[in-house]
Amino acid sequence: MASTPRLFYNKELFRRARVSGAPRSWDQLRAAARALKAIGVKTPYGLQFGPEAADDEALSWLLAAGGGYTGELAEYDFATSANTEALTWLRDEFVAEGLAGADPAKLNRTDAYAQFLRGEIGMLIAHPLLMGAADQAEVPYAHAAFPRKDGGAAPPLGLSDWLMAFRRGGHRKECGAFLSFL
Repeated sequence: MASTPRLFYNKELFRRARVSGAPRSWDQLRAAARALKAIGVKTPYGLQFGPEAADDEALSWLLAAGGGYTGELAEYDFATSANTEALTWLRDEFVAEGLAGADPAKLNRTDAYAQFLRGEIGMLIAHPLLMGAADQAEVPYAHAAFPRKDGGAAPPLGLSDWLMAFRRGGHRKECGAFLSFL
């Protein structure tokens, strides 16, 4: 399974907060979060830095600032100026203002999605699978590319999940039945 997470937002909360359309820069993202907070939205932006998929959330922010997990030679390089700038901005300009909820370090993807569906989160990065759940819950949502720091669309984060079955172990029939079910 492959997916490209997007910025999802609750259109009704945006309407009530007088925010028109998806944020196209971090300044607009912060302004939208402030407006959501002003109308009493519990978590204006669902920053998912909990134990489930914090790496996805972090990488989205790093890419949006021109950083990432690797350097030019594909070696791991976390301490770049772009990464430091992204995380410092996030801490000082977003989390410190209470725009990312009570404790982003504990918010995981599953809980964030559930809170979004209940109208407690105004916007968040989410997989396209949230569309089906939001449609079923009749949440008025829209989605857009995550914004680059200074404007425009950030490079998308692409995820790929693999499910594999192995022939060894004597469960070929069961594995085949399960994969056929999927």
